[in-house]
Amino acid sequence: MKVLLIQPKIGLLDDIRSSPEAPLSLMYLQANLPKSIRSEIFDQRLSSNWKRDLNLLLNHDPENDYSCAAITVMTSHQLHHAKEISIFLKKKGLSIIWGGPHATLLPQQTIKEPYVDYVVEGEGEEALPEILQMIGKRRKLIYCSKLLDLKKIKLPDYNYIRPYVYKHRVFDRTYPTINIQSSRGCPNECTYCYNKPANKSCWRAFDITRVEKTIKKLYIHGIRGFFFVDDNFFIDIERSKHLFNFIIKEELKVGLFFQGICITDADKMDHEFLRLMEHAGVRELWFGIETGSERLRKLLKKKGTIKEITRVNRKLAEYKFSVQCNFMSGFPTETVTDTKDTINLIFRLMHDNPKTACRPMTPFVPYPCTEIMELTADYGYREPQSVDEYIGFFSNIGKHRFPWVISPTKQDKIHLLSMFFTKDLQYTGLSPILKIYEPIARFRLKNQYVSFMPEYYLFNLIRQIFGFGFK
Repeated sequence: MKVLLIQPKIGLLDDIRSSPEAPLSLMYLQANLPKSIRSEIFDQRLSSNWKRDLNLLLNHDPENDYSCAAITVMTSHQLHHAKEISIFLKKKGLSIIWGGPHATLLPQQTIKEPYVDYVVEGEGEEALPEILQMIGKRRKLIYCSKLLDLKKIKLPDYNYIRPYVYKHRVFDRTYPTINIQSSRGCPNECTYCYNKPANKSCWRAFDITRVEKTIKKLYIHGIRGFFFVDDNFFIDIERSKHLFNFIIKEELKVGLFFQGICITDADKMDHEFLRLMEHAGVRELWFGIETGSERLRKLLKKKGTIKEITRVNRKLAEYKFSVQCNFMSGFPTETVTDTKDTINLIFRLMHDNPKTACRPMTPFVPYPCTEIMELTADYGYREPQSVDEYIGFFSNIGKHRFPWVISPTKQDKIHLLSMFFTKDLQYTGLSPILKIYEPIARFRLKNQYVSFMPEYYLFNLIRQIFGFGFK
C-alpha cells in the first residue's frame, strides 16, 4: 500500500515567505507510518502546475499502488485548495482523508463533504495507520485520536523533503531558516485560540535530546537557522537551558527564533538565562500581545498585564535578540478606547526598545469551536456551516463585515496604517514611494486621524493592482 501525503497551498502565508515552510505535520505522519506502508509527500506550494505533477506522480508509480491521499487542512484559504485536490484525486479512484486543525475542530461538518471519506479528529501519527487498514472496507468514518505521548512519536527525517527547498527568509532574516517543533499545545486559556479545543490546554514535549540531534544533523547539512513553531516553547525553563547549553557545547553557529512566548514566562527569565539564550544564538522572540486594552485582555484570558508587557519589553532591550509583537483589532465588544489603548501600547513598546517590531494590527477573525466564537452569537453572527461556506467566507475576507465591528472601514484603515509599524516591511515594487508615506501613516495612527483619508482609496487600488506585503 502507498499513501500520498498532501500539503495544499495556504494562501497569504505562502506570499510572505521567500520559500515555503517545511510541511511538518506530514513529515511526522511519514516518520510514524509502518515500514510496510510507503508514502510520498506532495507539496502543492512547490508546483507550478499541480494537476500535471500529480498525474505524473500517479502514472509513474510502477505498481499503481496509491490507494489514498491524506490532506492536512487549516481553517483558512487553504480549504479551497484542499477541496480542489480532493475532487481531482477522488476522480482518480483514491480515498480521501482530511486531517489538521479544520478537520479536528469540525469533524462532523467535514465528513459530510462528498469528496472526503475519512476524517482524523486530533493528532494523526497513530490514527493514519489505523485508517489505512479500513480503506475499501468502510467509508465516511471519523477517527477520534487521543492526545499522544510525544516521547513515543518518531521525529521526522528532513532528508525526505530536500531541506534546502524549505529554507526561507521571513521578514528579511539574516539566516535562511527551517521550521522545527519540540513540543505541542499550550496550557493557557486564551478564548480566541484553537489550542484549547484542539489540545485541551495541554502542553506536551518531545525528548529534548532527540530534538538536539535533529538540529545537529541539519546543521551538518548546512542549515543555520531554526524557527521553533511550538505553541509555547518556554513552559519548561530547565528543558530550554538543556537545548541552549547543547548548542553552545557543540559550537553550533546558529540563529534561533521562537514563536508564541507568554509574557508571564518571559517575565520570569533572569539575566543569567537571557545571557545564555543570547550566547546560544537566539535572534527573535515572538509574543502574541494581541491588545493593549486591559479590559479586552481579561475577555481574551490573556496572561500578562500591560505593566508586565512593558517591563518585559524594557528588560529585553538589553540583549541582542529582537522582539516581535503581534496585535489584532476588531474583537467583539472592542471600543474606540480599546483600539486607542492598543495603538498607544505599540508606540510605547517601540519607543522603549529599538529592537521591538510590531506586526500590523490584523483584523480579528473568530476560529471555530473557540470560546470567543460563542460570544459572537450574541451579535447575530452565523458561523459558516460547510466547507463551501468557509471557502466563500475566506475568498471575501477583505470585504466581510462582522456585526460587532462598529466601523469596518475605520478598522481597515487602521490595519493599513499599522503596516508601517513594521521596521523591516518591504513593499513590492513601490518601496521608495511608500517609504515616504511612513511618517504620515504613523502620525495618522497615533492620533487616529483617519476620518478624512483620501489616500486610503489609492492604497486599496495599489493593493489590488500591485500587491504589497512581507517578503
